[in-house]
Amino acid sequence: MRRRFKTGLCFLITVSVVLTVAATGTAAAKTQTIPSPITFYDHAPSGWKAEPVGTLLKWERVTASWPALHGLRGYRVMYVSRGALNEKVFETGMVYFPIGVPAPGSGFRLVAWDHGTSGVGDSAAPSRYPWLYPEPVSTPWDTYAQWVGKVGRMGYIVACPDYEGLGTPGLHTYLNAAAEGRATIDAVRAARHLAVRLGVRVSTRWAVTGHSQGGQAALATAELARTYGKGLKLRGTVAAAPAVEMATIIPLSASEWMGYPYSGYTAWGIRAIDPTFDFSTFCGTWILPVIDQAKDDYFDQWWDLLLSAHLDGSGNPLDPGPGEALTTTWDQSAAVQTFLTATDVESTRATGPVLILQGTDDDFYQTLDTLTDKLTALGDDLQIVTLTGQDHDGAITAGWPWAKAFLEDTLPAR
Repeated sequence: MRRRFKTGLCFLITVSVVLTVAATGTAAAKTQTIPSPITFYDHAPSGWKAEPVGTLLKWERVTASWPALHGLRGYRVMYVSRGALNEKVFETGMVYFPIGVPAPGSGFRLVAWDHGTSGVGDSAAPSRYPWLYPEPVSTPWDTYAQWVGKVGRMGYIVACPDYEGLGTPGLHTYLNAAAEGRATIDAVRAARHLAVRLGVRVSTRWAVTGHSQGGQAALATAELARTYGKGLKLRGTVAAAPAVEMATIIPLSASEWMGYPYSGYTAWGIRAIDPTFDFSTFCGTWILPVIDQAKDDYFDQWWDLLLSAHLDGSGNPLDPGPGEALTTTWDQSAAVQTFLTATDVESTRATGPVLILQGTDDDFYQTLDTLTDKLTALGDDLQIVTLTGQDHDGAITAGWPWAKAFLEDTLPAR
């Protein structure tokens, strides 16, 4: 999951395969191009399945820069990983190098960035967008780019996975913790391979950070680091507003106008694991007629489609009632129960300390005590920061000072 929808409706310009940005009077005045997925995303070099996970399959320099990423040099990458069904897949992402910063003697440390919900289709791959989130250039939401830029300018290499099925063939296995964790670890491996190809010294020490769906991914990564991540040295994890305890959050979100469109993405996440999954057992009357559109729309497109169709007399979005976003028996099928189990990030002790940033004005605040109790029982070294008055997105913006101090303490850049 990612952020709460902006108050009021926002009818957005559809992003085409290639977007050229005209000069404006803002800091984002440079021409920006979003490359076609046909030229990079839809196929891997022959023989890729024989390569080990983390293998860098191909890369390209991204010359279009975004102001928030000033001081970094970006590369779009494709690499081998293992998907939700444990089969080899190829995935994509971005890797950023700090410019003009000499590498420490032991090499640059790495920090992974795990993004929040962007969609479940190819248009939702963050690496397609210079500002690292799928929105038109007329209204770019660059909070994630700001985070990546700040981390990179601290002197880290930053690896930013798209996750399985985002931009590449197949469905995105939305909220599947194991797939997200493997995507993250293998993105770090690919970033190290790229550094070697470029003649940049690089360390095996790293940290993982993420927000919302990416906060869940970061926690999953910390649990997999000791086994799947062998050969790398994870030093710490930052999870901002992690998407956890989904059995509680799914029905809660489905009762709110700003949250119920997540039901459509969740349905496709279930279908990605179980192709026989029947949408009509899960999706309510507001979602089911347009469920096929969810796999093609990125975040704001999907929200606009649903919210504009369900308004009160004053033009304000309506909260759905029982059966309108979810069926009243949404959690009764084996497919849904399998999905819920696969979202769990509370089964294995994390490697290294974990910092959780959580706003009090966020639905996920209601799950914080449960999450804390479960992780503590596993023996995790937890630091919890509650951010009074902050909503879902506020956890990442207001939480930055704590994240910065945490990284400086657990993974000094030099």
